Amino acid sequence: MVNFRPGIGSIVDYVEADNQDPEFRRKTLETLEDCKPLPDPAVAVLQMRQATGNSGSGEVSALELRSLLERYLKDLQNQTLTGPMRRNAMANIVSAVLANRQDTEESSPDSLVDDLLLVLEEFFWLENTTVAAVLRSLGC
Repeated sequence: MVNFRPGIGSIVDYVEADNQDPEFRRKTLETLEDCKPLPDPAVAVLQMRQATGNSGSGEVSALELRSLLERYLKDLQNQTLTGPMRRNAMANIVSAVLANRQDTEESSPDSLVDDLLLVLEEFFWLENTTVAAVLRSLGC
């Protein structure tokens, strides 16, 4: 549930990434430390496939990953997740996305992980964030 007072989980804390309060970012990332270390990408994809009832094995192409992530995020939207379940889902998504990204070498991996985790945290807290917008933010 989102409240309207300042603080973690408050709708007033979620602003454009370029204008985000550094203290809010720091506190949010501290709460997301449980998502690290990220699981192996193959394990992450397997868990997402199992959760969506999707058969298949091995690596996924960028197009297959986008389709899998779309189903996975839509399924998660319709569930009430505990904190550990949500963080596990976020770690799986970030791990799979990083394995398929081409620009990972160019930027700081830790910074990229943090940015992706913040995108997903926002998705789970704000009900008006669409799956399509999240996929764009994840680079899928």
